[in-house]
Amino acid sequence: MSRLAQDPEDLRKKVMEACIGTFNEKGIRLTMSDVATRCHISKKTLYLMFEDKEEMLLNAIDHCFDSIKECEKEIYDDPGLTTLEKIKKIMGIMPDRYRDIDFTKGSEFKDVYPSLYKRINERLSNDWDYTISLIERGIKEGVIRSDISIYVLKAVIEGAIDNMLSDKGFKKAGLTYAKALDELIEMIINGIRAR
Repeated sequence: MSRLAQDPEDLRKKVMEACIGTFNEKGIRLTMSDVATRCHISKKTLYLMFEDKEEMLLNAIDHCFDSIKECEKEIYDDPGLTTLEKIKKIMGIMPDRYRDIDFTKGSEFKDVYPSLYKRINERLSNDWDYTISLIERGIKEGVIRSDISIYVLKAVIEGAIDNMLSDKGFKKAGLTYAKALDELIEMIINGIRAR
């Protein structure tokens, strides 16, 4: 019995993490062979799971965003955090295993794999349920300014993140993507906090 048939969900997670790690090292130049080698599986096994590299990368993008959503839910449900603390944590969420990823490499998708770049943008613009709910709660509690437009706030954050993903300028300033995101969220929180 093949390893794929024995434990497909664990193998899939292992492949997704290997794909993300390999992408961080090689960018879009990664190959199916690179990922198979990193997972200690055959390339044939990998092709049983994914038709091609693009499908594998698409699944890795979804895996990454799904991991972020799981962390968001944990934060949202945490009774030990205030609404403002939850907003700050959710806006700047970055699972520990992804903190060292060079997310600017995602901009390489724009020309070579436009469907992957589109998926990243869709996930960035559609996965706002917890954040919007918390901002609305914060306005009702009086900890968030009542005169802010959630639509404008969302557009500002999405625009800034999109810029950070495609601009490597913050690296010249000695910032990692995670540090730049932390600074962005701190600025946003200070701007929306009720005085």
